[in-house]
Amino acid sequence: MLQVLRFLQALKLIRIAFEADLSWTENPHFQLFIGAVIVLNSALMGFETDVPWHGWFYIEQVSLLIYTFELFVRLKRDRCQFFTGPDAGWNWMDFAIVLSSVLDQWVTPVALAIGKGDSESNGPSGRVVQMMMI
Repeated sequence: MLQVLRFLQALKLIRIAFEADLSWTENPHFQLFIGAVIVLNSALMGFETDVPWHGWFYIEQVSLLIYTFELFVRLKRDRCQFFTGPDAGWNWMDFAIVLSSVLDQWVTPVALAIGKGDSESNGPSGRVVQMMMI
């Protein structure tokens, strides 16, 4: 029953997101925030190579969440123009980077966890994991 309620809450959030006015994403404050996240993330990647710390994983996850949110609101705001408009080249690059990161950081670990329960028979979920590893 609790899972059904959580699912309904998620659907409500999705409905609100699709009905929202996203003109605020064109605001210079939002653009400045995203730019600052990109610069900060770039600097942190440099630190991550030199300073061993288990907290880097969580910082990467927050950054990816922000990038995914930004991509979602831009896709929703621009619709098909996102892929065909004047900034289509940059938008395709952003889409590819965020999608590959989501697959690497979120989808692959889930698929691997599902695949471990199926390791003896190597059934459909095992095949999905194998395809993702290629």
